[in-house]
Amino acid sequence: MNKLGSYFLALVLATLAGSASAATINVSGSSTFDSRPAGILGSWTHTYSTGSPDVVIQEIVIRLNSNLFFDLTSAAPGHLAWQGFSTNNDGGTGFVSFSAATDGSMSVKLTFGNFNVGESYLHFGDVDEWVNVPSCQGQSGFGLAICLALAGLANNDGSLVTGSEFEGSTIEVLLGGVNVPATTVYGNFTRTDQFVAVAEWRASIEVDDGNGTNDNVPEPSTWLLGACGLGALAAQRRAARR
Repeated sequence: MNKLGSYFLALVLATLAGSASAATINVSGSSTFDSRPAGILGSWTHTYSTGSPDVVIQEIVIRLNSNLFFDLTSAAPGHLAWQGFSTNNDGGTGFVSFSAATDGSMSVKLTFGNFNVGESYLHFGDVDEWVNVPSCQGQSGFGLAICLALAGLANNDGSLVTGSEFEGSTIEVLLGGVNVPATTVYGNFTRTDQFVAVAEWRASIEVDDGNGTNDNVPEPSTWLLGACGLGALAAQRRAARR
């Protein structure tokens, strides 16, 4: 193959490679559960720390461990104090709704319209622990007094959730955007303080490079150029053998 042929082949290969280019975006964030000062109620912070304006958070799903549940009303199965889901600070995230948020449930989905990198969303929502509360029905006198005392202790214990007790709960973050494949990232809550647990998440996402190609597939015109180039090189080699 002469120099001209080598240059042409390099040009074709470079064109094919360029058409299949894609950008890699590294994203990360965290979710914090805070039941200070005494573990009674719940405050939440969801932060999108690093990423790109092209990649937004669309949904966040909180899944509690098997020992916990959301106490959103004064009705059973909650203990003592309760606190429904409500927004503390939207943070420009375009928060839409809490889905599947029922009293006694163990998961909730948060939906957003415009949760961009650098933003945080804060909300409230109480978490209690499943405990056995003794029934005092049929008790009287001293036995009733003892039973009520034990029931009070059980309700108090169930109402207080510490950072250690929150460990094992998880977070699921759905990311997406224009020319961005839907990507779900997971994080596990771990204790960072007596009444605080944090879940961190991170991922690397391949996004379209903006030239109209998707899934790293070259355009038809690029394939045509490559085919013509290879055909010309084959004809040149046949001619050289004669």
